[in-house]
Amino acid sequence: MRARSCAPRFRRAAAVQPALARGFHTSPDFLKVQSRFAAVAQPDDEVSKMSKMQQNIAAHMSYTWSAAPHVSTVTQIDMSAVTARREELRDEYAERGEGKLTFTHLTAYAAVQALKEHPNFNVSIVDKNKILSHKHINLSFAVATDDGGLLVPCVKRAEDMSLGEMAARMNQLATAARTRKIPVDELRGGTFTLTNIGVFGNLISTPLINQPQAAIMATGAIKKQPVVEEVDGEDRIVIRPMMFSTLTYDHRLNDGSKSGHFFKCFRECLESGVTTSL
Repeated sequence: MRARSCAPRFRRAAAVQPALARGFHTSPDFLKVQSRFAAVAQPDDEVSKMSKMQQNIAAHMSYTWSAAPHVSTVTQIDMSAVTARREELRDEYAERGEGKLTFTHLTAYAAVQALKEHPNFNVSIVDKNKILSHKHINLSFAVATDDGGLLVPCVKRAEDMSLGEMAARMNQLATAARTRKIPVDELRGGTFTLTNIGVFGNLISTPLINQPQAAIMATGAIKKQPVVEEVDGEDRIVIRPMMFSTLTYDHRLNDGSKSGHFFKCFRECLESGVTTSL
């Protein structure tokens, strides 16, 4: 059997590359090649039209993937101290009648503290080669709607809020978002996004950046795991509630070293128990 050359395939692939710079989802070059591998409906398959929200999300996510080189850094955090801290504050917060104090609120607060120390993740690229440094931290967070959609409300000026104020605002926005009764203005202006995949029991995710933001953080489920700790010079296996967190960032603006420093600050805030009052 004579070996077939791969050169024609490589040439065809190379021809598509310039299309990526223009936006792969609209490029005629890409669509021409893609059409050769398009899905074919079988007689018993069902074809339905994407909802308007699905179309908007698809267009925006396709754009963000082609616009920014995505890089993800993953860390693991011992949630023992913050779990104890939540128990201390939970009843006090509940007395306010503003909903429950959740781990999402505590991780959001820790993320804001890390952004204060590392404002290079609270930026955007404008006019192709200029960096816009945002004065305020407007924290976006993903909320699943009751009808199966997704909205991303925004906590404005989160850097000025206490833990209790941030939790109350997030609860208000989340309730409005789930029922789609949230004003459009509350979905705009975000400078950094947080998404909690742990609510579904998932551990790790590599989310797409919500353009024009520079980064997005995902937090996973808190699971008890065996951890090796050194006690009095000896290694011991202990059980700790552990959580994975992923920071996906725009490599045009940040790199592994900067993401490492950001995560160090975030991790230390949580592992110290978020030492703040409501």
